[in-house]
Amino acid sequence: MEIEATAESIFPIHTQEIVQEGKVVASSEVEQASSLFINSKQAGRSLYRLHLKTKLKIESHSWLAARCGGPKYVAHPHYDVWQRGMFAHTSPIYLAVGGDWWMFDKDTAQYRLTLVEGGLSYPALSGTTPPRCATTTKRSIITA
Repeated sequence: MEIEATAESIFPIHTQEIVQEGKVVASSEVEQASSLFINSKQAGRSLYRLHLKTKLKIESHSWLAARCGGPKYVAHPHYDVWQRGMFAHTSPIYLAVGGDWWMFDKDTAQYRLTLVEGGLSYPALSGTTPPRCATTTKRSIITA
């Protein structure tokens, strides 16, 4: 299967990756951000662009996503609220091979459930004020 992804940003892009089931299966990096700079008359402003094209052999049900960011996501002067270098990540694209798509991993589901339960119980156990999303009404919706 041929996979193609293009990222454009007003911030420099240094890395673009294709992720399959959580593992990077293809990537492209640029050492100097200035080599990515383009002047886009269509957008009415200058943009940075990175393009990745690859072929993957998909033999069973799977999912793919694309992500991009600054150098190692941490060395760029623009940060998110957690002080990580800015990055972008697509939603997954699900691939069915030989029938209806189905992927369920009991260990992964249990791990995710533990994360959610820990996040819901932490404010009460730590004596801190719970975030607004952890109110009783919203908690019952989340855990239903």
